[in-house]
Order: sequence, then structure tokens, then C-alpha cells
Amino acid sequence: MSERELLELVGTVEVPSLELFDVPSHIVVMLPEKRRTAEVPIGSMGPNALRLVGACTEPEPAVATTILRVHRLCRISTIGDILAALGGEDVVRVTWGQMYWFLADRNRPQRDEWYLFCPSPVWAVCCRWDSGRGGWIVLAYPVAVPLAWLAGCQVVSRDSVGL
Repeated sequence: MSERELLELVGTVEVPSLELFDVPSHIVVMLPEKRRTAEVPIGSMGPNALRLVGACTEPEPAVATTILRVHRLCRISTIGDILAALGGEDVVRVTWGQMYWFLADRNRPQRDEWYLFCPSPVWAVCCRWDSGRGGWIVLAYPVAVPLAWLAGCQVVSRDSVGL
């Protein structure tokens, strides 16, 4: 199954080079009063996301400028099929720091839902805006789980396929 059949390219986003990124100090559930002024307001995190972030005991290393591809899923599909269409785990993963920058980018509407593939090992991470809480809900799913994503979902990956 090719990327062209499964995913429609919506655009690209250039993430600038990032210095060391301390994951647990940035990806954290915040009290409502802090969410109002936070760069990336996080209202809640699922247990897998909490465990993954908590396991980051060392800062992520600096990364060079990166192009991220933003796709729209054309039909319901499993995580495995989406990964295969994008070129596999090694080429699609983004760092936690790149995910944070992407969510903080004010040129993009916050009231969206994004699916990304984050490292250590690769997990499917869903970031969904919750207007009731005024923050992001961050969930994580193992890529081996045959979870289906619905048509219309937005999938973000590194620029892996140059289409």
C-alpha cells in the first residue's frame, strides 16, 4: 500500500534546529491557571504517555532543522499500514522536542488532533485539543497494537518519502 493511496499530503512544516530538550519538564500535565499562559498547555495525559515521558531520564540530544510532513488519512487504517506507507519506523519518528515545537507553533490552529510517531521505541502519539480543559490531551499507543485511525485524521511524520 503506497503513501499516495492511503495519505494525502496537506503540507510541510519546517521545525528549526533544537537544543537539548528536557522531556519531563516540558511534557507535563498543568493546572488550569498555568495552561492559560503555557507555550504548550497540556490538560491531561494517558497512562502510556505518562510512562514514556517519565522514562526520559536524560535530555534529548540536539537535532538539526527538520521538515515534517502533514498528511490527511484518506481511509480508516491501522497504525502498521500507516507506518508502512510512510516508509517505516526509522524514517517517520519525531523527537519529543519536535512534537512540542509543532504543538507550540502559533501559525497552526490549536483546535486540532494530530498523530505523530515518537521515539524510544516508536509509539503512536495522539495530541488532541480539549477546549473544555483549555489544553492538549496526550495519549500514546504501541505501534504493534492494531488500532485503527479514522479517515480524516492528521498524521505528522518526518519528511521520509519526498513525494
